[in-house]
Amino acid sequence: MSRNRLSARYSSRVGSLMTVNLFKFPNYLYDNASNSQSLMMKKFETMINGSSPKYYLRQSDFSEGTLRITKPGVYILKENIIFNPPTQFPTHEQTKYPMGKDGPYHLGFFAAIAIETSNVIIDLNGKSITQSAEHNLIQRFFSVIELANSPFIPGQGPHSFIDTFGWKPASNTLIMNGGLLNSSHHGVHGNENNNVMIYNTNINNYEVAGVALNGATGSIISNNIIKGNNSTVKVLAAFSQSIFVLWALEQKRKTDSDVYINLNKDVNLAKKQILNNQQQSTYFENTTGKYDGNMYGIVLNVRGVVINKFIEERTEEMSGNQDILVINNYIRDVDSHPVEIVALAIDGDTQSEGAYGAKRMVGPFGDVLEIENIMDGERKYDGTTLSEAQLYLAANYSELGTVNITQQVINWSKSEPKQELPQSLQFVPEGDSMGHFMKGNIGIFVSAGININLLNNRINNVSTHGTDVGTCSLFTEDQKYSHGANSYGILQTASKNISGISTNSISNIITEQSKAQATPVKTINQ
Repeated sequence: MSRNRLSARYSSRVGSLMTVNLFKFPNYLYDNASNSQSLMMKKFETMINGSSPKYYLRQSDFSEGTLRITKPGVYILKENIIFNPPTQFPTHEQTKYPMGKDGPYHLGFFAAIAIETSNVIIDLNGKSITQSAEHNLIQRFFSVIELANSPFIPGQGPHSFIDTFGWKPASNTLIMNGGLLNSSHHGVHGNENNNVMIYNTNINNYEVAGVALNGATGSIISNNIIKGNNSTVKVLAAFSQSIFVLWALEQKRKTDSDVYINLNKDVNLAKKQILNNQQQSTYFENTTGKYDGNMYGIVLNVRGVVINKFIEERTEEMSGNQDILVINNYIRDVDSHPVEIVALAIDGDTQSEGAYGAKRMVGPFGDVLEIENIMDGERKYDGTTLSEAQLYLAANYSELGTVNITQQVINWSKSEPKQELPQSLQFVPEGDSMGHFMKGNIGIFVSAGININLLNNRINNVSTHGTDVGTCSLFTEDQKYSHGANSYGILQTASKNISGISTNSISNIITEQSKAQATPVKTINQ
């Protein structure tokens, strides 16, 4: 990363005089901005046109892994970036990437850029940052740009994150003028960020959300093209879960165990077949080509994860998601094939919520034990190499991460002759592979927001495909819910002072599930 003075953005020569056109945001943004948003834009203009440190970014700055930005300044791409670190997880020698207890990199390189300080501008400069095909396959938990030193706030996430190292969210951050491409999760993701602006970008081929801001204030999302997945997702969620379970086995030095050897064999076979464009032969294969969870264009949520049921009321302890302008964006192809993953309940509790599977039986990283897929028609155990590894960890390392699979289920899986699953065990509906409550596919989702202005956005083709939600034969008809198959152009819940909705153009809101809804605009619990 080299540091240089940035020449004026625009210049022209008139006679012998050089005139300089300083960078300025369009007037219509100022006309629609709040006072704090206007001050934010003026600050960014001063940084670009003034003497703020300027740093040029090249491919070599990403050769080891995530670029951690810890100093204020203007960071300018000088070439297209392909993010393809040599390993999925940092090595022991890469001490700048915390990997130990609470280390945010213990689930791999979760971002191409992590912004860990205030007063940063990422000028993509007409270039792009792209997650490579290989990294996209093996790192299914990724954002092109993460607005903090960790993807989760302290105390949240599918494993232990950040407490030891301190929480460092970005503020006064501008991302502009280029592409954020091919992400297995998000284009831009942030928690607890103040004064964020995402302007004039192309966020293309993501799988979960183009932009997801949890707890942001005083922010602007403007003039972006946010396009969802291009239907080339090769694997189901079980593949990603298997990689993390293998990592857990490696940490316990169980690489010589049968469960490790068998699961590793399936994972490596799937990698080889996919990267060599061969026909797949493992149970990880995604035959639809579409992401198997719910997708969003833009998510605006209060502080914390947005994985549980819809918020019914904004309470005093909730913070953020205030004073945000979303204007002149084109959101399209929010398009997936969601699959409901049936789980086993903990202590018969089939209704209560719990982040990352607290009320569902899960492995070490919130990975749901996919009960429907590991028993035969007589409810006898017929497992996979993933379930074998999950059950092994539950039997031997019950303290590891989120593991909560009960001894009763472990005994059932090992019974000889095979026994029917005990009738006392109950099934939990409405979740995905990580126990997230399935909400449907949504163009713009505002969750418990205050003073959110949605102006002149175009939303086209929000689609949910298939009939793999709300149809499981393990449930009675009154237990089958189709929330995850719903499609919405704009959905707001538990929010106040949401303005401008009528100015948005919304078209092609589609679902293939007969019981599901396809609704341009919906308000819940306002």
